[in-house]
Amino acid sequence: MAILKIDPTLDRTSNIKNIYKENKYKNIKTADNYYDVFKNFWLVEKHIAKYGLTDDEHYANTLPAYEKAISLNYSILIPVQMNADGTIICFGEKCLGKATSESGYVCNLTDEKLKNLNVHGEKIPTLVEALDYIANRTPVIINIINDTFIGKIEDKVFDILNTYSQKYDCANFVAIMSSNPYTLAYAYNTVPQYTRILQEEKYQRDKYTFGIKTKLLRKMKLYKITYADFIATPIDLLPSSRALSKKPVGIIALDVTSQDEYTKKIKHCDNIVFSGFIPTVWGWYDKNW
Repeated sequence: MAILKIDPTLDRTSNIKNIYKENKYKNIKTADNYYDVFKNFWLVEKHIAKYGLTDDEHYANTLPAYEKAISLNYSILIPVQMNADGTIICFGEKCLGKATSESGYVCNLTDEKLKNLNVHGEKIPTLVEALDYIANRTPVIINIINDTFIGKIEDKVFDILNTYSQKYDCANFVAIMSSNPYTLAYAYNTVPQYTRILQEEKYQRDKYTFGIKTKLLRKMKLYKITYADFIATPIDLLPSSRALSKKPVGIIALDVTSQDEYTKKIKHCDNIVFSGFIPTVWGWYDKNW
């Protein structure tokens, strides 16, 4: 029986740092008290709304979409990027024209232009604004979009998350996701209290951030540096032999857009990130969500 050792005189963050330092990582998630310590059970018990709950009246990464997800008891996946002035904003596309009437790239967007930018009349929130609005009413997964050098955006995001988690005592209800393994490695060394999710992609380009060959990413050769607790895989790639080889790491299916798609792949994942429908759990997999 594997048990994670806890010092009752230390806070949760310090205990987690000690666990990673003193235990072999492969044994952590098989420990009987894993969820008692890490408290990230919501990642397998609560469906995840992609960019909030969206429909014809609620648009991705707007406060009304977040509110609708909260009202129906879903956790929320929030993508974040850094603009030209170093502000962290909640936006999933690198090109503004894919979701707004403006052209250009997020990395060139100034704070002044951000004030007047909107998605169908709704303001694009900064991460600070989004978290102040959510106020720990539901768990959040922060997807850090970064294919450049590590540190600048990560430090800003972690500072915001630390302020948020300290205010609401909710570090256990925050997770960090990225397709960049070095972002997660940086998170492991900097803020180990937050659950880490490695995003598996199709990697169409020959190279990724600062020259990482995508064949290393496709084969998850850099997984070991991330110490990821979960792997998020596009649903059309499931079952993923690469993800399954990392068990007992949890598997989250990305981009699930219909109940039929979910039902066909349900046995290959522990949870889903969904959009465009309201998921229903079926049969043997019903956990009374």
